[in-house]
Amino acid sequence: MRVATERAGLTAAAILNVVPTNEQPPTYHLTNKYTEGFQSIVDAYGVASYREVNPGPFTIITFPFLFAVMFGDWGHGLLMTFTAAFIILKEEKLKNFKAGGEIWDTMFGGRYIIVMMGLFSIYTGFLYNDVFSKSVSFASSGWTTSYTAQQAYNTSVITDGLLKFEPHADFTHAYVLGIDPV
Repeated sequence: MRVATERAGLTAAAILNVVPTNEQPPTYHLTNKYTEGFQSIVDAYGVASYREVNPGPFTIITFPFLFAVMFGDWGHGLLMTFTAAFIILKEEKLKNFKAGGEIWDTMFGGRYIIVMMGLFSIYTGFLYNDVFSKSVSFASSGWTTSYTAQQAYNTSVITDGLLKFEPHADFTHAYVLGIDPV
């Protein structure tokens, strides 16, 4: 205490009284503009106690990934990514924009979350062969069959809601990317 008093140039000595308490110290999680949105999601469900592991960094990967597993459309993912990337590139000009209201504030605050969700959605969209809610095939199917869907329905290939093994189906090659459409 004496050293601090001398450095501060005070004439009177500082007095330090320790107050005993049973209360927990407050929790503080250091964030930056990238991690702030993810930490806000975690804090909305509850703030970790003092000296507990902060689940915020784990949500940087898990939240966008789980969103993409649910969403899985590379066309919409591109729109999300480009929109969020535009906001990130122009964030200095856009941070004082107040005319957008609450929805704009939410979108601006979550711009890094949105770009990650978009990138992950592009990836899962390719795996699901889905663009703007339409199926696409990047290569030919690895299965050949002699039945059409209508023939299969009419010839009791489907019984009791279950698909029976079709003896005329042949597997020729693995599908290049994603789920084989057949």
